Amino acid sequence: MPYPAKLGKLVKSDRRKEWRSLKSVHSKAIAASKVNFDAKLGPRLDEYQTAVDAVAKAFAKDSVNRVGIQKVVKVAGPVRNVAESYLEQVKTKLSEPARKELTAFLEALMRDSADWLTVDDLFDQHRTPPPARVLARVRPVVAELDRLSTEMTNLEVNLPHFSSALKDLAKNANYTWYVDSSTKMKPPFVAVAEAQFRSDLAGRCGKLAEAAGKLGSVNKRLLPHVNALCAAGHESDASVNVGALVDRLKKLVLSPEFKALHDSAKKVADMMASPGFHASALGYWNAAGPPENANGRRPAGLNRGGISAAGVVDRATDVLSSARSNLS
Repeated sequence: MPYPAKLGKLVKSDRRKEWRSLKSVHSKAIAASKVNFDAKLGPRLDEYQTAVDAVAKAFAKDSVNRVGIQKVVKVAGPVRNVAESYLEQVKTKLSEPARKELTAFLEALMRDSADWLTVDDLFDQHRTPPPARVLARVRPVVAELDRLSTEMTNLEVNLPHFSSALKDLAKNANYTWYVDSSTKMKPPFVAVAEAQFRSDLAGRCGKLAEAAGKLGSVNKRLLPHVNALCAAGHESDASVNVGALVDRLKKLVLSPEFKALHDSAKKVADMMASPGFHASALGYWNAAGPPENANGRRPAGLNRGGISAAGVVDRATDVLSSARSNLS
């Protein structure tokens, strides 16, 4: 019988073999970093690959069943958690090229976990179409997750540029425009001396960059799972496990990590909406001043540099709020 396309790719991989090769190639860098991968990653990978190999054998004989898939899912979750726990250590303690290659490997393990969950949802054991009432529950939520996936992808692309722009904002902000704008704003504000203006703006930018960094981290962790759920939802017409898909959607959207994504996005958006930050950003980029229709959510300085992260954060926050509300 036909299997999900993802399954064919997953059973061909041998993460344990890849890991042994990476350890051998980068043994010196790993030893110098003093990160003990054998304590957690090695044993978890052994369990994971054993389960994958069993499914691979069944796949070759066209005899895969859902029991084997769920055995992999059971061990793939802990592998993902361990991989995530090592990710920051690899990024901060290992030298290149070991840092780049081990980071890519750990992120691949995290994607595998999400992909096995997708296969579990899509695996068609009885080829019985789900009832219309069940599909009716899925489709609106999948539409929300499609929107969310788009905005989270936009965040992943835009946040690094946004953070980069923040580094130079206090130095390059146009003080003259800031002073001139003080009497034009409604209500007007009292302009401070230039040294204080730049110091205050630098402080705001630092806090905003820190908040954006936290948002980027949780966004990166959750995006593969959101995309996997979107894929499962779009193929739900051919799946008997739509009820489980709905349960997974609820589990994700109501999870503490999803709440952290929502709260982080809202915090960044609220900080950019503050009158003080917006006023300080006026006139940045080529001393051209703010656009005529500048607003608090999209500080003129960042927009004129082509940075759209502010608007992306707004839209992502709206989608997150809607998804949580619909599934609560």
